[in-house]
Amino acid sequence: MSAPRRQPDVDVQQAASLLSSRYGVIVPPWRFPLLHAELERIGDGGGAGEGVGRLHRGDQEAWTRVVSLVAVAESYFFRHPGHFDALYRLGLELVRRGRPCRVLSAGCSTGEEAWSAAAVLASLPDPAAGQHRVTGWDLSEQRLRHARAGRYTQWACRRGFDRYGSFFHADDCHWSVAPELRSLVRFECLNLIADAFPQEQFEAVLFRNVSIYWDRETVARITGRLLAMLDVGGLLMVGPSDPVQLPDQGWEQRFEAGGARVYQRRAEGEERPARRFQTASGSPRAPESPARTRSAAARPESRRATVGGRRRGAEEARDRQALAAGPPPVSPPPAALEQGSNGDGVLLEVRALADRGEYEAALQLLQRSEVHEPAEASLWEGILLLNMGHLERAVASLRRCVFYEAAVPLYRRWLAVAYDAVGRTSEAAREHRNATELEGA
Repeated sequence: MSAPRRQPDVDVQQAASLLSSRYGVIVPPWRFPLLHAELERIGDGGGAGEGVGRLHRGDQEAWTRVVSLVAVAESYFFRHPGHFDALYRLGLELVRRGRPCRVLSAGCSTGEEAWSAAAVLASLPDPAAGQHRVTGWDLSEQRLRHARAGRYTQWACRRGFDRYGSFFHADDCHWSVAPELRSLVRFECLNLIADAFPQEQFEAVLFRNVSIYWDRETVARITGRLLAMLDVGGLLMVGPSDPVQLPDQGWEQRFEAGGARVYQRRAEGEERPARRFQTASGSPRAPESPARTRSAAARPESRRATVGGRRRGAEEARDRQALAAGPPPVSPPPAALEQGSNGDGVLLEVRALADRGEYEAALQLLQRSEVHEPAEASLWEGILLLNMGHLERAVASLRRCVFYEAAVPLYRRWLAVAYDAVGRTSEAAREHRNATELEGA
């Protein structure tokens, strides 16, 4: 049984509402005590009420401190390396066609992502040299000053520089970006929620680990605005834990190394290409026959072997067949990510592992830890199993999640995703209808 949660006071509720309206940030309940403490510090003797007053008056220092508390500016060089491999391949194709590659880092934080992209562009062959560019947007001028300085501690470089080490120079205990990168990158202060977007077009948009703080409507709205800036053939790159989903029409989704998701814009009327995914060895493989995969995945549970070992073996065989068609387009939703029961932080650690594509480690952590809300634990188990390609097991976990909390639309949506992944389309449609009815209740 979960422990009762404290009701937030009026000051915290006001601050959370202001954060939502100004930046689209959803403050999870477990962070309310932290937010209250920060408001008191901002109030400087006047209490949390004075802290909220400073937010109402538009005090930029107060806003910076509050946003930094609830939206962690975690970044490092070449995070999700699969994205930078995809960017290099795109850049090569554009260079062959005599075109430059323009990249947007939307929510660039302290600049590591933008400088990583610049190193990729700087390593391309010469024909388009001098025309490539990277634009970094962030709402914090303080973080942008750090980005423009281009000087970082070893912690920001903890994953290394891949094959682009020549563009980063050691300086005592710091690393600095090379001069040849500085002409490629510009940083601009822009609030994705409130500000108008410039009239520009890009060949690639990095939109990673930003939307995890927003609700579904905000994610859809901002994603739509970013997609309008993306040229045909361009790439939208999102992280494993970003709640971004695009329809099949007009977009091809694929998975790069480490769980990095990429959407590529197709020309109008262009047929969807045959999907190809990476094997463990890194070589591409074609999916099995869709009919064979669908029929194998959709067998009713009553026909499975019921003896422990045989049942698991048959289940995993179906998982392998379904995985041949590629993992389903899934990503952990922000509501599930941010709620650690009693503030225990287990789900936050699970998210951090999933964000790096370490799904097996995340699942092991979840299974050996005590999470006091069984529905949340089952939801996460299902999401991780989906990303790992264990589709039938994911269905079982998400059915258990709905059993615990039948009136939560989010849980119904994820069960629908799992049903659809194994070919049980009528059951998927039913769960989507159930979720829609619950949302309108």
